[in-house]
Amino acid sequence: MFRHTRLPFAAATALVALAISLLACTDAGPVPPGQPDVLLYIIDTLRADGLGTVAESRASTPHLDRLAEESVIFEQAFANAPWTRASVASILTGLHPTRHRVQQRHDALPGDVGRVAEQFSAAGYATAFITTNPNTGSFFGFAGGFDEMIELYERRRAGKVTSAELAVASDVVSDRAIAWIDSVERPFLLVVLTIDPHAPYHPRARFDPHADQYRGPMDGSLAALNRRHLGVIEKRRARQLYDAEIAFNDDSFGRLRDALEQRDLFDEMITIVTSDHGEEFWERGGTRGHGRSLSDDVLHVPLIVRSPSSRGTAPRRDVRSVELVDIVPTILDLAGLDLPPGLDGVPLLGESPKQRSATFAVMNLDGGSFASLRRHPWKLLRETEGGREVLFDLRSASPEVRALPPTKQHERVRAELSAELDAVLARTSAAAAVRPDGELPGDVEESLRALGYIE
Repeated sequence: MFRHTRLPFAAATALVALAISLLACTDAGPVPPGQPDVLLYIIDTLRADGLGTVAESRASTPHLDRLAEESVIFEQAFANAPWTRASVASILTGLHPTRHRVQQRHDALPGDVGRVAEQFSAAGYATAFITTNPNTGSFFGFAGGFDEMIELYERRRAGKVTSAELAVASDVVSDRAIAWIDSVERPFLLVVLTIDPHAPYHPRARFDPHADQYRGPMDGSLAALNRRHLGVIEKRRARQLYDAEIAFNDDSFGRLRDALEQRDLFDEMITIVTSDHGEEFWERGGTRGHGRSLSDDVLHVPLIVRSPSSRGTAPRRDVRSVELVDIVPTILDLAGLDLPPGLDGVPLLGESPKQRSATFAVMNLDGGSFASLRRHPWKLLRETEGGREVLFDLRSASPEVRALPPTKQHERVRAELSAELDAVLARTSAAAAVRPDGELPGDVEESLRALGYIE
């Protein structure tokens, strides 16, 4: 039976601590044959190059690097949308945004769209979604299919709201996840969405090694990040704060893994770590953030998959181009469950892993309407309403900045990608979007405002 929890931060923290102290020694018992536990850990706004195991990272991520050493690392994983609600909807349904219909600020995930939690519930799993981003809360339809929806954001005092009181930190999320695991029958599917390193950036001091070297106005607040005409030093400091939040989240993930290992759960689990989207840091013509473009800085994300069969083996780097819609069929396949018909994603592992010719993304947000198709080394960007197209060569010194000139070769490539994009859009077209019922709850509105989604 569905349960919904939205606790004030202080009360939630106290209850979590009590639950953990009482249940830390719980005997979890054996996993039923063919029914592994599943953890899907989503780190909001994490670029692919935010992890040392994926690229040369400036952040310290020893716990996620350790996970990667035991896993399959998909080096070319791409989100299907450049902002949280649309992207997480694709992660949880295995459908492109054009099919699940969550594309604009006011769209909710429709009740008639299948979720991965429904497949696991039907197989006898306990299921929960712990989220710290109100874009993926119950108001926007994300509770559907889960036994329990745990939303960790709420105002705690009257007066002017601050971002710190609304964005619950990832260490609290880890504690809440363990409390939930200790309270349910196995096997379980747990989806976790942590908010750090989403802006604003307020890392813990011990994860910010550059703090003593900077004496300027860049404090990680939205006001500072969105100032015009920032200098090189301020921009560098913004990225340092972002990297410090990544390091903190890595530590929180290590906290969760340690607790799972103490309960003899981790080795036999399916563990997937990914992100909903990345973040631009002024690389493409002076913009920072996400939800404004379909650049690789926003779409290229980490994807690490660890299954019981990969335990004790060397890490495997997979260079296939994959999408976040591939997570649902991959989890179901690894867990030995049937795949529902009509998914846009494909299983990435197993006996017959699939190969994509290109990756697809779409954005229909705040007046911007674009679609992209990426087939390395080429990327096609289309303005969907006007039909204007530009082609980029991702091997160039400044990729996605200057469109390629219309030479004969470039026109041939553009025509091929354009026809493939037409086919994807035709295949994934869907009914009209769904709007949430009722007014936006005050705590959800304030949380969205503090995170920069509402100005």
